[in-house]
Amino acid sequence: NSMAGAPGLARDLVNTPANIKRTDHLVAAARRIAQEQTGVQLSVVEDTGWIEQNMPCFFQVARGSLQADPPKWIHLKYAPSGEVRRRIILVGKSVIFDTGGYQVKPDQFMNTMKADMTGGATVLAVMQSLAELRIPHLEVHAMLAATPNMIDSNAMTPDAIVNTTCGKKVEIRHTDAEGRLTLIDAVAMAMKENPDLTFTVATLTGAATRAVGDRIALMSPPGFETLRNEFGTAAEEAGDPVQTLDVLEDDYEAIKSKLDAADICNSTRGRSRGAQSAAAFVFNGAQDGNPILHLDIAGGDMSDDEKATGIAVRAILLYLLNIAAKHDTPA
Repeated sequence: NSMAGAPGLARDLVNTPANIKRTDHLVAAARRIAQEQTGVQLSVVEDTGWIEQNMPCFFQVARGSLQADPPKWIHLKYAPSGEVRRRIILVGKSVIFDTGGYQVKPDQFMNTMKADMTGGATVLAVMQSLAELRIPHLEVHAMLAATPNMIDSNAMTPDAIVNTTCGKKVEIRHTDAEGRLTLIDAVAMAMKENPDLTFTVATLTGAATRAVGDRIALMSPPGFETLRNEFGTAAEEAGDPVQTLDVLEDDYEAIKSKLDAADICNSTRGRSRGAQSAAAFVFNGAQDGNPILHLDIAGGDMSDDEKATGIAVRAILLYLLNIAAKHDTPA
């Protein structure tokens, strides 16, 4: 029953109307999980000064809504009662509403942008279900850098150069390539927990939609093909179709800044391989060799009648169950 109903929380959070949805909605959902489930702990950072200092790239996105809806750094941790054999981190893109910033989205492209926090809703739904199921052997964290991408006199601008948690300097080339700015810092924060595997789940690019339709676009840095295939098998079994996209060295080259003062840029000059170059940007937050899987769910997050689908919740949950079962024998 928990598996069947797993996407329900994600759908409810995503379907919440834009005029009442705030970062506090994600905090409240995380708090309910921590209060109602055994073995779950929650920490929430609301101090914008701390976020500016420790997650400066995430803070850039939040600058346009510091008064109306300040950013929240949400960290939910599930610890099983027995021995922990794997630590897994789920990072969910949590842009509450995306106007595009100063490079504003045109016309109908802003419709359904209440769903740009689907990644965060997804990882919260997974956390609720795995805690209900009391999954053994796995310590699982959900991390959400929650903020809208809005416009005011303090909002980020193109041509800015900003720091990141991982130490890279980023040239802002487009204010509507904001999700990756939140994720690169969130992934770098995840690395502080020494994970065995990190997921990023995000409605990240229109390019993913054009490439794979309503499937999950599944990506990883080179060298993690086996891991990718194992997840893909679980996703198909769970009813969440996946298509793999290879992230190549060319994609890392495409996001290199041409400025002396910056290392990488958040939008490429070309129009090709947008999903892969966005993933390459996010992977910069991870430590070399640390396993990471990126799920771009931009094509399948909403149905044709503009309702949340709950895509990827069952896929991730079944994959975690498979890992737990693998370790359900004496070490």
